[in-house]
Amino acid sequence: MILIIRIFKYFILVPIIFLYLLSGNHSEAYIQLPQGVKVISIALSLDGRSIITGNSDKTIRIFDITSKEELKVFRGHTDEVLSVSVSPDGRYILSGSKDKTVKLWDIYWGREIRTFKGHRWHVNSVCFSKDGSYAISGSFDKSIKIWDLSSGREFGTLLGHKGGIFSLDISSDGRYIVSGSSDGTIKIWDIVLGKEIRSFMGHRGEVSSISFTPDGKYFISAGEDKIIRVWDFEKGKEVKIMMGHKNKINSISVSYDGRYILSGSSDKTVKLWKR
Repeated sequence: MILIIRIFKYFILVPIIFLYLLSGNHSEAYIQLPQGVKVISIALSLDGRSIITGNSDKTIRIFDITSKEELKVFRGHTDEVLSVSVSPDGRYILSGSKDKTVKLWDIYWGREIRTFKGHRWHVNSVCFSKDGSYAISGSFDKSIKIWDLSSGREFGTLLGHKGGIFSLDISSDGRYIVSGSSDGTIKIWDIVLGKEIRSFMGHRGEVSSISFTPDGKYFISAGEDKIIRVWDFEKGKEVKIMMGHKNKINSISVSYDGRYILSGSSDKTVKLWKR
């Protein structure tokens, strides 16, 4: 269920979200947003009972999947919300916006906890660390920032990409960041050392989505060239490509067991691949 929900976060830009549930019989759930509001980013709650949307009207909204009811609306950003992420304990939301800020929200109390400022342009991607102690954000300003969630302090900036950062993920052990950029490259960063340790070339054009496999041995990337690429993290090389989409791939997600990849494209299709 989480796979399909995550995959629609970029290419479904309409007032209704279609949620295809991968459990039992194939079914759909329809959730209505206010007229004219577009969904730009989407995430699933830890318990799988609700979804969180980042929207064109500067809000973050939480919906109950079963009842379709809107549970909460978070207001505070001054421009479109481009990315949302849920903390490992399910208590908090992290959001990145066109207003150049990252915000931390308390789901239970329904309020903003902290705003992180430092980026000079749109924040396209945000992600919690696996232990929930810190967060990372990627921006059009070509930087990745690391934030201490308890203090709100920025304790690291990673520079090296020549284009905007579109996608980020953190390895399962919390040691490494993988980033995809409009410069067509993928970079691996060591958080402890605070530096780039490897760069990968292969995509032609923007790398719009990237994800580690659950075991951390591989990562998957996709983008403007319509190709999904599988990379061996230890060996530092591409090991597989998957082709079939007819337009830019906007988002990918890897199954919990790492065996399957789901992709969503501007060709208006979702494809399921066996890795």
